[in-house]
Order: sequence, then C-alpha cells, then structure tokens
Amino acid sequence: MIEVSVSMLLLATIVLALTTVRYHAHQHAVRADAYATASRLALLLLESWRSMTTPADYDPVYEFADEISIETGTGPGVPTGFTGLGSYHMILENRNYYATLAYIDETATQPAVLYVGIGWKGQGSTWTPSGEYYTLTTYD
Repeated sequence: MIEVSVSMLLLATIVLALTTVRYHAHQHAVRADAYATASRLALLLLESWRSMTTPADYDPVYEFADEISIETGTGPGVPTGFTGLGSYHMILENRNYYATLAYIDETATQPAVLYVGIGWKGQGSTWTPSGEYYTLTTYD
C-alpha cells in the first residue's frame, strides 16, 4: 500500500511539473509572437513612410486600409524633440497593436528622422502605458 501511495504521489508530481512547464512555454511563445509581429509592423510602417517626399504627408490608414485593420487611436508617447504624426490602432492576428509615428524635419546638416513605436497589451482601442512596446528610428 505504501509503495502504491508513493508511486501515485510521484506520478502526480511529474504530471504537475510537466503541466507547469508547458504553460510557461506557451506563455513565452505567445509573447515572442507578439514581439515579432510588432517588429514586423514597425518595419512595414517605417519602410512605407520612407518612400514619402515629406514626413508630414504620410497617412498609414490610407496606405494600409486594404491590407490590415488600421484606424486612428492611441499609442505610445512621442519622444522628446519629435513632432507627432499620429497614433493608430491596428488589429492583426487577433491581437491589438498601438502605433505612434513621429519625426524630426530635415535640416541643412541632418536628414529627416523617422520614429515608429508599436505597443501591445491594451484593451480594444485603448493603449495601456504599462504594456510592452517596440521602437524603430531611422534617417530618411
């Protein structure tokens, strides 16, 4: 009877440990997928924006309305020294993403600087500042 009880306890411990490992592995895979999708969205927006003559003329809603669900909304804050172009709410792969686009105009000594910040972990069309985000900055 003792051997059976010890065996049952050992088996229950192993099953519980495997379930916990599987749960955490799934959580990390979902987080990695969200981060990878955010980075691809940021790169897509940034490369599309770079094709514009002047940074202020870019409209991502017009550019991508046929391809992804995108509308004006809220997003991460605009970095210091940048002019905000707008914030956008996007839905991709059943996940909410929140993008903020900002720029610094071209000067005689420096090309224009473009910034895209994309966050996730919000509710509906509302950005949660405590959520995770990914940023890209480049020269135009």
